[in-house]
Amino acid sequence: MNNNLNHNPKPFLRIFLYGFLLVISLTATVSARTLTLAWDPSEDPSVDRYVVYWGIRSGDYSQTSDAKGHLIPAGATTYKVTDLSGSRPYFFAVKAVSDRGLSSDFSDEAALPAIAGLKNDFRLALSRHETFYLSGVAAANKPVEVYNGSIRIGSTAAGPDGAWSLAVNSSILGEGPVQLTASSTGAESEQIMGHVQVTSAPTPGDLDYLNGVDLADALIALKVVSGIAVPVSADRDATGDRRIGIPDALFILQTVSGLRGA
Repeated sequence: MNNNLNHNPKPFLRIFLYGFLLVISLTATVSARTLTLAWDPSEDPSVDRYVVYWGIRSGDYSQTSDAKGHLIPAGATTYKVTDLSGSRPYFFAVKAVSDRGLSSDFSDEAALPAIAGLKNDFRLALSRHETFYLSGVAAANKPVEVYNGSIRIGSTAAGPDGAWSLAVNSSILGEGPVQLTASSTGAESEQIMGHVQVTSAPTPGDLDYLNGVDLADALIALKVVSGIAVPVSADRDATGDRRIGIPDALFILQTVSGLRGA
């Protein structure tokens, strides 16, 4: 039995509106996000309604419009999703359902992207003309554009797992405050604010470019040794051989423990 609708089994999904609802109390500030999804309608005349799916992992949708008690009729092409918490990425897809209860395949995935590895008030130390690898997540295989404020600083594409990385030169970021966002499938990530410091030379062992030499850098070195792909500049190695390995992890651990001068 064929459980797919005919003609146009994949309603095309795009996010066209994005916003913040900022909730403030005396002790905490909570950011809850609301966005509206929009899709091109199915051409199949038997379509009775649509179901929207979403979750925090690509292809793994833990919530649906049906579960929220929201019936989306065939004539509708938008749906508002509320109470999306924090700075997490979210992934969305739509199915069309016929008047006989048969459902289409999932639409192409859309996502509310996120920048990973950086938090508000970060301090990034880069030497002149050094390249920093900004990373994050978005919908799988979709284009991603990155901005500093209103200035576009580069573009890339997410891989099959939704992960993306962008090489950003210090000359593009400049020195001073930055406001980084990523845009993909019509949605914009939460803004990450921080400061870039341009130094005369890279800091040996500071593999993540943040907060000087610390345990996070040792973890990066061990990941590289284990064969895990981590975007890091060879100019940051601690031993001068332009390779990241066990000696770099030992150098970092000795520095953090105070056995070696910073």
